Amino acid sequence: MDKREQRSNEDFWHGASPRNVLTFQARYTNPSRINVSVFGRMVGKQFDDDQNQFPLGRFFVLDAMASHSIGAGVELFAAAENLLNEKYATAATPVEQLGLPITARFGFRFQFPKP
Repeated sequence: MDKREQRSNEDFWHGASPRNVLTFQARYTNPSRINVSVFGRMVGKQFDDDQNQFPLGRFFVLDAMASHSIGAGVELFAAAENLLNEKYATAATPVEQLGLPITARFGFRFQFPKP
């Protein structure tokens, strides 16, 4: 039996579960003008498998969203994800797969009147 086989289950990290995760959100709200939110997520080292053979690196992703009410339950919004265009792996088996690059979206949000 080699050293790898002698290790107990306590020596392994659970696959796809990072040891550390830090998230934050900051929000500014002024309903007559604009609403702005910033979200951040830092993910520590993790593995893509239960045997800890395929490591995934640490990463930090920053997202933001802004919206403005134009009345009658209609709101315009714009959002951006991965503002720093961080390249990070989300999987390593069978081949490395990268997370979403910088992405933007915008649109309308409707709020229907309460019955």
